[in-house]
Amino acid sequence: MKTLQQIMIALAAVTLCVACQWGNNVLPMADILKTDSVGFKIDDAKGLYQISADFTKTPAVAEWMSEMLGGTYEGDYLDGEEMMTYYTNEHKDNILKDCAVDIDDEAYEEHASEFSFEAQFKKGYETPRFVTYDLTESVYCGGAHGSYLIQGQTFRKADGRRITWDILKDQYSDEFQGIMKDGLKEYFEADSDEKLQEFFLNPDHIYLVPLPQQPPLFKEDGVHFVYQQYEIAAYAFGLPSFVVSYDRIRPFLNVTGQRLIE
Repeated sequence: MKTLQQIMIALAAVTLCVACQWGNNVLPMADILKTDSVGFKIDDAKGLYQISADFTKTPAVAEWMSEMLGGTYEGDYLDGEEMMTYYTNEHKDNILKDCAVDIDDEAYEEHASEFSFEAQFKKGYETPRFVTYDLTESVYCGGAHGSYLIQGQTFRKADGRRITWDILKDQYSDEFQGIMKDGLKEYFEADSDEKLQEFFLNPDHIYLVPLPQQPPLFKEDGVHFVYQQYEIAAYAFGLPSFVVSYDRIRPFLNVTGQRLIE
C-alpha cells in the first residue's frame, strides 16, 4: 500500500526531473504574454477532476505544462483545450486505479465520489525579461487528508530557457546558508538553529540546508523558495517556503541570474 509520503516524494521527483529537461523551443517570447482561460472539468459519481490554465500559445510554456501533467500528451501543444481535456481524463483514470490499490473494495465504493484531482496554472508574475508560472495541485484518494503541491517555473523570455538553481553561486557559503536558515526560521517561527533543527526530518540539514527540488520562482517581491510536503519537514508543517529579496540574493546570482533582474 502506497503511503502519502511515498506519493509526495514521487511527485516532487517528477518536478525535479521536469526542471532538468529542455525541448527544442528556442523562439523568443513576447514582451507581455497573451493568455486565455482554458480548462476541463469532470464531476460525477467517481469524484471531481479538473484542470485550468492561464494558457499561452508559447511553445516553451505549453510544453512545460504538458510535462508537469505527465508528459504523455501527443497532440498539438498549442491546443490548450484539447491538452487539458486529455490530462483531466488521464488523471481521473490514474487516481481511480491508485485509489483501488490503496483501499479495500468497500471503502472504494463508499468514498469514490469524494476522490479528486485539481490542478491550476496561473501566470504569477511577468517582466520584459522573464515570466513566472505557478502550478497548484491537490489530490484526494480517501483517508484522513489529501496531498497538496505548490510548484512553478520561471522562463527567460529571450529563448524560453527554464530557470533552475544553476543561476546561483556560493550557495554553500556560510552567508547563503544563513539566508536560507533565516527564511526557514521565519516560516517555522524558530528563534535559533537548535529550534529550527527540531523541525527537520533529517536533523543534519541544519549543517547544510538543501535547496528545494522546486526551481526558484522569480516574483515581484524576490525569489521564492518552496519545499513540498515531506521534503524537509513533516506533513503537519505544510509546505515550508520563504522569499529572499532581490537586493539580498543578488550577490549570490551568476550573470545569467543577475541579467534577469536588471
